[in-house]
Amino acid sequence: MRDVLSAASQSGEMPIAYMLRVMRNEKVRDARRDEMAKAAATYLHTKLSSIPSELEDELEPVFQ
Repeated sequence: MRDVLSAASQSGEMPIAYMLRVMRNEKVRDARRDEMAKAAATYLHTKLSSIPSELEDELEPVFQ
């Protein structure tokens, strides 16, 4: 991740823009693109949290 921040600070590019640019570049090796996709995902997608089972019975169902 340090290399991402270093490259971004040198170019003035925001880290998320850098990660997405690398991820979309077909000339970059797949392992690197995967690494950037994983790093960018934390900024773009919310992480689901689990509900403790003791609270599950108290919640109203969303879909019926």
